[in-house]
Amino acid sequence: IDIGTNGEIVLANNGRLSCCSCAAGPALEGMNISSGMRAAEGAVEDVKITEHGIELTTIDDQEPAGLCGSGILADLKELLRTGIVKKTGVFIKKDQLDPSDYRYAMIRMNGTKREFVLNEDPLLLVTQGDIRQVQLAKGAILSGFIALLRQRGIAMKELDKVMIAGQFGAHLPADSLVGTGILPEEVKDKLLYVGNSSKTGAYMTLMSASAKKEVEALAKKMEYMELAETENYERVFSECMIFP
Repeated sequence: IDIGTNGEIVLANNGRLSCCSCAAGPALEGMNISSGMRAAEGAVEDVKITEHGIELTTIDDQEPAGLCGSGILADLKELLRTGIVKKTGVFIKKDQLDPSDYRYAMIRMNGTKREFVLNEDPLLLVTQGDIRQVQLAKGAILSGFIALLRQRGIAMKELDKVMIAGQFGAHLPADSLVGTGILPEEVKDKLLYVGNSSKTGAYMTLMSASAKKEVEALAKKMEYMELAETENYERVFSECMIFP
């Protein structure tokens, strides 16, 4: 699985290769997020929500400047774990919390809209719109994952390993991928990170004639599945939108 704005997935089984592409959108790379930014100095890359407050880890240990992709996923994982966000992707109502609840001060109202205050100075927020952006990306990737397995009649438990490709994917810990439901719980211990494999593959085909032939042969073997034309795909997608 290459996780990014365009998510590509390949299923390999006994030499047979099936693939699909899903439009995850740019949210997982920090774009279209209210406090989003690229993975640069000061970007929040990990979040822990505790009864004593919010603990942030930033790139190069600088003052927080925004949320990069790994940060928005880490934050969402914590929002789900603490019950601030429901599995439907909706913020819990502030008036349902006791003012003494540690979560009460973390939620603020912007008119009728609820927002999560990640940091006060500078002000970093996670809005309902941000959650929806990630939810759409999660639904796209997981539905492609499940649709490929169903097409081939393969059960989740039969998978030997799940390879996470892409420069962005290399920075996503298993806890965030599974905690937000981008990938199912069953594969948590089967993840293998291979880094920016597309760039490595491009280098190989430029430098090696035999590698180029191998790549061309593999491409011809690929069986592409158009997700939009898959039976009951809309239903699969809507089910995959639900958070764990």
